Amino acid sequence: MGGALFDLDRWYEIWVTITHNKSRSFLTAFGVFWGMFMLVLMVGAGNALSKGISSQVEGFAGNSCFFWTQNTSEAYKGFRKGRRWDMLNSDVEIIRSKVPELQHLSPMLFGGSNDKNVVRGEKGGSYQVKGCYPEYDLIEKSKIISGRFINDIDIAENRKVCIIGERVYEVLFQTGEDAIGKLVKVNGIYFQVIGVARRMANASIGGSTDESVILPFSTMQKAFNQGNIIHFLGATSRPGVKVKVVENKIKETLRSVHQISPDDKDAIGSVNIEDQFTMFNNLFIGINALIWIVGLGTLLAGAIG
Repeated sequence: MGGALFDLDRWYEIWVTITHNKSRSFLTAFGVFWGMFMLVLMVGAGNALSKGISSQVEGFAGNSCFFWTQNTSEAYKGFRKGRRWDMLNSDVEIIRSKVPELQHLSPMLFGGSNDKNVVRGEKGGSYQVKGCYPEYDLIEKSKIISGRFINDIDIAENRKVCIIGERVYEVLFQTGEDAIGKLVKVNGIYFQVIGVARRMANASIGGSTDESVILPFSTMQKAFNQGNIIHFLGATSRPGVKVKVVENKIKETLRSVHQISPDDKDAIGSVNIEDQFTMFNNLFIGINALIWIVGLGTLLAGAIG
């Protein structure tokens, strides 16, 4: 093999062939170059697309699902079609007892981002206000830059504390200033800052974490007179349990508790993050396979041509 590689006669023959067919040699070389260029370009574009889509759900637990209420689509037990209904505080413990496959569960509340609803001194801005349980940080993860997240004592004692998003911090505080322990006014009520958070995913429930203020769920209900209503519910399944199992059981429980027809598919909105991850993974596999098929085909066509 080494002798063939350094055989001068063979190399001379190749050189003669190339010089006598300059146009074809140039086109073949260009075709190979173009094929390699397109392959590298498409692989790079595929990887960029993959990272871009993955960043949308990066902070969500892969075994999570979320629920919200919608109007009923069927009449049931004397209730008319199109009835509005609400999830309640009592639903949380009922779901925990009825769904043993459940790992984490957190109700959520949302407050409007009115004109300059978050203020500190002369500085202020319009930001989303959320109320949740400590467990929510295990369902949709945020990066705590300083301080801490909500804990069980905050919930039990209805503490007037809050976590502010990174963008909220930048507007209300000087660069490098310690926000922990300081007071900010949220919708007219003062709360003590216990943490500063940064988003981990481009997508987020109820608005970007960077531009939100997070309160203990119980505090938000009482401080803003929201009764015992839940706006949103986040949950995760135990290890080894399909999210679909938990999703279906929670829906069955809510239908039973709130007198909703078992056949009503529209009354409870939901999204299954496990299904989203599976869909994205299958999409990436298909895109990568297509990229390599087209890229190698282009490269081969250039070499043959």
